[in-house]
Amino acid sequence: MSLKPVQETIDILDGDFDAGGWDIRKALALMRGGNVPILEWLFSPIMYRCDDAIVASLRDLASHVFLPHRAVYHYAAMGRKKLREMNEQPPTLKVAFYALRAALSARYVSETERIAPVAIDTVLERFLSADDKQVVDDWRAQKARGKEADNVGDVAYWQRLCAEHLDVAEAAMPANRDKAAYAEFDTLLLGLLG
Repeated sequence: MSLKPVQETIDILDGDFDAGGWDIRKALALMRGGNVPILEWLFSPIMYRCDDAIVASLRDLASHVFLPHRAVYHYAAMGRKKLREMNEQPPTLKVAFYALRAALSARYVSETERIAPVAIDTVLERFLSADDKQVVDDWRAQKARGKEADNVGDVAYWQRLCAEHLDVAEAAMPANRDKAAYAEFDTLLLGLLG
């Protein structure tokens, strides 16, 4: 604790090691505002090192104060942006999967009003038809073979698939909610600081 301004972000990129984070005050402020990236980091299935009790407290708070309207807006905006990019140049598998994950995450939040799963498998299983799932699984296998920079062969298919799920998500946009009171975040912050 200090009056002196401190760096609020942690960014480490060292070879294959890529890590990031925020000062706890900054992280809680972002969470209160409905920031989706902090939720994805917090609910990531991959954690190299953590304090389980602190992560559990943060996850409980995040689930309680979650703003589904903002999450749907975030994912839908990301998905629409990737679709526009597909019109400008042939998309890579990486870009196509970003678009699909965004579209399916938007739909998941619209329907459940819960934080979208970080792993794509859950939303693929929930929303794709058997035929679409087979096509996407083939592309996933190609991507897994280190071919994520390959261009997508059937751009129209990806665009239809993504747009279809984005349309459903946006049509069922949850009602906007007020942000949680600062007191909920202050209680957790003070507890973390001891």
